[in-house]
Amino acid sequence: MSEGKPLQIIKSVKDSFELDEMVLSQILENDEIKDKFVAVISIAGPYRKGKSFLLSFFLRYLNAMYIKKDISNWLGNPKDPLQGFSWSNGMERNTTGVWIWSEIFIHEKTAIILLDTQGVFDSKTSSKNCAVIFGLSTLLSSVQIYNLSGNIQENDLHHLMLFTEYGKLASENSESTPFQNLLFLIRDWSYSYSFEYGPVGGHRKHLKNCFSKVECFLMPHPGMKILNNESFDGKLVDISEEFLEKISSLVNMILSPNRLLIKEINGEKIRGKEFLQYFETYFQVLKKNEVPEPKTIYLAIAEANHLNVLMSCKENYTSKIKNLFEESQFLSSEDFVIKHESIKLEILKMVCF
Repeated sequence: MSEGKPLQIIKSVKDSFELDEMVLSQILENDEIKDKFVAVISIAGPYRKGKSFLLSFFLRYLNAMYIKKDISNWLGNPKDPLQGFSWSNGMERNTTGVWIWSEIFIHEKTAIILLDTQGVFDSKTSSKNCAVIFGLSTLLSSVQIYNLSGNIQENDLHHLMLFTEYGKLASENSESTPFQNLLFLIRDWSYSYSFEYGPVGGHRKHLKNCFSKVECFLMPHPGMKILNNESFDGKLVDISEEFLEKISSLVNMILSPNRLLIKEINGEKIRGKEFLQYFETYFQVLKKNEVPEPKTIYLAIAEANHLNVLMSCKENYTSKIKNLFEESQFLSSEDFVIKHESIKLEILKMVCF
């Protein structure tokens, strides 16, 4: 494994959440990240269904691809414990809030971000907090993995209904879908004789008006050796061959360089520094409301868009003024005003047209 580690960026405080803006900005405003496009893979769903366990497999692949630069045996030594995001076997909730992997993997001009979210639908999480966690995961991701067990039930779609309504509103004002890829990951699928494991047997067409693509991937149970085994530490020797085969297929489906999906909002590709602004804005809107109105979400996205345009204009203006003084050792006040007006007009044209 690399020297990366999971960092908590949203913490549970009493019956609410707090965003650690310092930690988030340190990652996203890093010189290596801030100007690169971002591919954001986030996972959400009921608690104790193996979300962090799954992301740790994603990390093994990314480490092999971008640190070791050899994916011929990315699953690694069968006797090595599975490390990465914190996970454990058993019934007690392990993840709270939202976590990000500290090391952002770079593929050409794209930064790959992994987000792990608190499980929902448990007795300790209010409906408001479920909405905050699920909402952030859906709004921020380019690939939203909805991790479920056994099958898709009616109540599993409850949190998606809010975003279906938002999607209708957003679609009226944009040619692009409001969200990108939604992947229903059905764990412990028991009916492979009816629908085979993997993406083919799991193909679905729900929510097609809100998401660019909706898919369903059926996963087998990882094997009997891990049942009721609280000391299970993720060694591959304890996991069924069938599960490992399908996890390889899933990882390649999402993380292969030719499958990476850049985060887009209103059809525009998002960079690290812009992603930070959207993250902060979405969090504040979702945190304020018991269940946010679709219009509130729509206005929040518009506000974040405007702030990002303003930030881009300021950076562009500052850069051009800096270059101006580097090229000219001396400018009279009159010449500076003329240059300033010319640069301002140039930037305004870029924004308006």
